[in-house]
Amino acid sequence: RTPLIVIIEEKTWREALWFCRQNHVDLVSVQSEEMQDWLGVVTQNAFINVTSRVWIGLRHTCAQGFWYWVTGETICYQNWAP
Repeated sequence: RTPLIVIIEEKTWREALWFCRQNHVDLVSVQSEEMQDWLGVVTQNAFINVTSRVWIGLRHTCAQGFWYWVTGETICYQNWAP
């Protein structure tokens, strides 16, 4: 697995994307249930409270009407609801 870095600062999605690209790599792309579960474990271990949220690299284009990962990866996992 690629190391996941959790930044515990309140940011907008754009601020988070810019921060990650400037200081690390990119916002995370969730490509499987295993990755989603791992993201949950990592964020819990970072002491993020239940009401906190994390930003991921999923983006929607209103003009063209589709979702995409900012990393350019293909969207293959879509099970977002518990």
